[in-house]
Amino acid sequence: MLTPGLSGPGKLATVRIRMIALVALIAVSAAAALAGSAGAAPRPARIVGGATAPAGTAPWTSALVAHNLSAQSGAYCGATVASATTVITAAHCILEGPSQFDVVTGRSVLSATDGQRLPATSVDVDPAYRRDRTTHDAAVVHLGSPTTAPAIGIATAETAGLAAPGARLLLTGWGIVTNRDKAASDALREATVAVQGNRKCRMSYRQAFNGAQMICSTGGLPDACHGDSGGPLVSLDGPAPTLVGIVSFGGRRCGDSTFPGVYTRVSYESAFLARAVSRTPPPAPATGPVAPGSQVGTSYGTIG
Repeated sequence: MLTPGLSGPGKLATVRIRMIALVALIAVSAAAALAGSAGAAPRPARIVGGATAPAGTAPWTSALVAHNLSAQSGAYCGATVASATTVITAAHCILEGPSQFDVVTGRSVLSATDGQRLPATSVDVDPAYRRDRTTHDAAVVHLGSPTTAPAIGIATAETAGLAAPGARLLLTGWGIVTNRDKAASDALREATVAVQGNRKCRMSYRQAFNGAQMICSTGGLPDACHGDSGGPLVSLDGPAPTLVGIVSFGGRRCGDSTFPGVYTRVSYESAFLARAVSRTPPPAPATGPVAPGSQVGTSYGTIG
């Protein structure tokens, strides 16, 4: 998630990203391996103001994980299963090439052994995205092997009203629970996030907020936090769950009512996302066998 210091329309001078930096995770991997469990301490970690999601909740939720780390220690962003071979995430989560991260699907607890850990083979980033701006924050990751986790439909111009002011939407992710925490949650968390009009976000973020391209939450608790970037914001209205938002940016402190959480508006990005999801990527390099996944129940979560 980002925090604004603006020098032009939609441009950031200083940002706070609601992800756990992939570069930092790779840098500390050797030290973490030496420390082992002896240096571990209990820590609360979840969506700020959220709750533990029952097993099988929002089974489309997936995680981007640093390639050489365990899922629990290496998770740094969320994602959403869009097809058997693709996941949708935030463009700002793509800091390195696809060889630097894997995608974990079909798993509620990162330290568990169910689900699948799949290699990323290529990435499509919205071509209008720029790292010094907040707009067009969307990307599609292509997987080296099919996931068994269920895909979710994406909002289009026709279903944009699912994210209208007053809508109550399901947020899921493995992000941190307090502003002091530095690591992702092991268990998937869920929360209900309400949508408000654009006025508050325009006042708070000035040129960094674009209401046509972004969803403004009501702010305060619950809220997405670091490690939730790229994850799903889903409407449970209608005949099937629909991805309406992607966790994008917010204030320096998660849960700050002055700076509401902001999500990429999927209906705005739907043309790019549909093209990228349907694109046939280049053949993946040969890899070892991937452990088969298992899906524990299926629950769409609960809108409180």
